[in-house]
Formats: sequence, structure tokens, C-alpha cells
Amino acid sequence: MSKCEPNALIEGPNYHISQCKNCDRFGLHFNNILMGFEKGDFYTFIRGVSETDFNQHAVFFPDNRERILLSTPIADLQINLTREEFEELKIALIQCNLILNAREMIGT
Repeated sequence: MSKCEPNALIEGPNYHISQCKNCDRFGLHFNNILMGFEKGDFYTFIRGVSETDFNQHAVFFPDNRERILLSTPIADLQINLTREEFEELKIALIQCNLILNAREMIGT
């Protein structure tokens, strides 16, 4: 088993997304959430989040705030986000996807 060498893809005040140079796994750190993804699962997660409309899927939680539940590759683990958190994550994932597509096109 090789040691992970994360390569930062995108980062902001509340998030950091990286990909390991050795095993190709992705790491997503968003606020207090830290998740690891296999390559296919990460692309599925990006697609799912970017195609989701907060207004169509939000529910009120006991704190009287609208939140959205997002599925993860782990069957019994969902994350809930406020509108602001969801939009920030969605933008970060879309930007990350653009970076990955550009790298693939130029062969890096």
C-alpha cells in the first residue's frame, strides 16, 4: 500500500478538494465533513450535486431552517446542508469538475 500524496485541486475558506497522486482517490473537506471517494463515486457525487435543485428537495428541520439531504457513497450516511452551504459546495464541485476535465484534455 502506497502512502497518499494529496494534490490540491480547489480550495476555499470552507472547503478543500484533493486527489491522491498515488491511488487516485479524492478527498473532500467541507466545513466539518471529511469524506474520501473512489474516482467513480466522486464523479457520481459531483453529477448528483450539480443536478440537484435546492428548492425542489429542501425540507424544514426541527431548527426551522430549510436543509437539503445529500446521499453519499456510504448507503446509510447522508449529509444535510443549508441553502448557503449547499450552494457553496455545488459551486466548488462544479469548479473542481472543470479543473479535472481541463487536466484530462491536456493530459496531466
